[in-house]
Amino acid sequence: MDAPEAPSRSYGGRSAADRRADRRARLLSAATDIWGEQGWAAVTMRGVCARAGLTQRYFYESFADRDALLAAVWDRSLHDVLDLVRVAMAEAGPAPREQLRAAVGAFVHAMAADPRKARIGFGDHAGSALLEGRRRDAMRTYADLMIEQAHRVAGVSPADPRLRVMATLAVGGLTEVISNWLDGTLPLTADEVIEHTATVLDAAAAPALGAPSAGAGGSSSVGVVGARSPSAGGSPSAGGVVPSPAGAGDPPSAEGSGAAGGRGR
Repeated sequence: MDAPEAPSRSYGGRSAADRRADRRARLLSAATDIWGEQGWAAVTMRGVCARAGLTQRYFYESFADRDALLAAVWDRSLHDVLDLVRVAMAEAGPAPREQLRAAVGAFVHAMAADPRKARIGFGDHAGSALLEGRRRDAMRTYADLMIEQAHRVAGVSPADPRLRVMATLAVGGLTEVISNWLDGTLPLTADEVIEHTATVLDAAAAPALGAPSAGAGGSSSVGVVGARSPSAGGSPSAGGVVPSPAGAGDPPSAEGSGAAGGRGR
């Protein structure tokens, strides 16, 4: 058996901790590529080590077992997408409808830009209790984000049970739409998915919280799950569709990424 690496030894100006971090990153990247190409079941210790160009002893340096690696890949993908959504919302206008469109747009374009994330999040997770649990947790995370934004933008109480119900319905509906878009059931461009989804979510939230939607009176008073526009009696909020990046107008190739897969990202 190979001797463990001395913790304080440096080579080429790089510390042992730096080299361990690099090896872990290589394993994660290799696992992400394999998962994106073949599905989670193809992610094995031997296959990942071979793709990363590392011996198997380095696998256990970073991960206790295969499930630990799968969890790390899932978590990294989820956090990457969440970061994109948060940045898009921070850069969008303050109107709730603009916030909603920015969030939906960032999510849709993240799936279109990186087919690996689409397969990790929306692929078939049957047979893995770990990934099914991660999927449920991701659904709650996205619902929590919507509730947080509704409170921040419009002061809607996070304790209102109607808000939790609407956020859960919105996230579940959005992930079902994305699943059908990825597998070709919905022959839409990315911008069309964003437009239709944002419009439907806006209209669906209004009755639940007793406020008119953009299509029911000319003014958008509900955006991020019940968030009320500061100008409910004025003109509709100017929330344009997030531009589609080059090559992202159509869904990515999502072979194996059917609606039976992850419903939460």
